[in-house]
Formats: sequence, structure tokens, C-alpha cells
Amino acid sequence: LSRSVEHHHVHEADLVNVSPKGVCIEWHDDNASLKTGELLAVHEAGKKRWNIGLIRWIRQNVSGGARLGVELIASEVAPIVAQKSNGTGEYIRALLIAHDKDFGGNETLLVPATRYKTNDKLSVWRSNTEKRYLLECRILTSSSISQYLLRAQEVGV
Repeated sequence: LSRSVEHHHVHEADLVNVSPKGVCIEWHDDNASLKTGELLAVHEAGKKRWNIGLIRWIRQNVSGGARLGVELIASEVAPIVAQKSNGTGEYIRALLIAHDKDFGGNETLLVPATRYKTNDKLSVWRSNTEKRYLLECRILTSSSISQYLLRAQEVGV
């Protein structure tokens, strides 16, 4: 079953198994164009939070549909808008992971894969508040996204 929610599609799938850092999902929709390296939001029945996950593998089923291996990246993300701090380049949508427990409680950022590189300085807007960050190092990459460890910068630096 698929329904549009604010220009995004929600699909129901069966949860095959769960591990601390991932899930295996049985996907029944033959029309969905799934690709390894893409982000998914995963919600388990009975849980309050959605998790952000990265499709790591896909196995097509002979009877239709597919089985997906999804690495869970974060359970608490905030949508933001980012631009290089020097004012060049377009504004892009990204996801800020505050207090990422996998990286010592530091903030990380999920952005389109080819958009930025290590040591770029970004202006980030969240709820009409601007913050500046240095992309300290890339910690995850796929065909569609990159995740960077952030270091806060003073505005004007």
C-alpha cells in the first residue's frame, strides 16, 4: 500500500529481522525503484520514532518484490538548509544528526553525495537560526549521500 505524505511515499513492508544497526525488510511493491546507497525512513509498528537507514543490499524475489538490507544510521534527525559559507553555490536540503552516539556525541550531517568535500565550510539554517560548521571528515558515503563529522565554527569565521 502506498500513499503520498507531503510529496513522499509511504510503503508498508514486512520486517524480516532486526539487529542493533540494521533491519531486513520484505518489500512487496514491484513498482518502487529501489537502489543500493539510497536513504529510507523506517518505522517499526508500535515505536514512536522513525529511523533513517541506508539500503546496503537488494535481493529480488522470484515471486515479486524484494528483500532489503538496511543499515540504520540515526533515529533523531533534523531537516536543515545548507550553503557554502562563502555564499557560493545553491541552497540544499540536508539532515542534521545532533549528538550522534556513534561519533562521540558530535553532530554529523547527511548531504547529497557529490555536493561537498572535507574541509568545506557551511552555513546551516534550522528553524531560522544560522550556524556555521566545518566538514571535518567524511565518515560514510554511498552513491546518493555522504555523512560528515561537523566542527562548529564562529559566525564570521
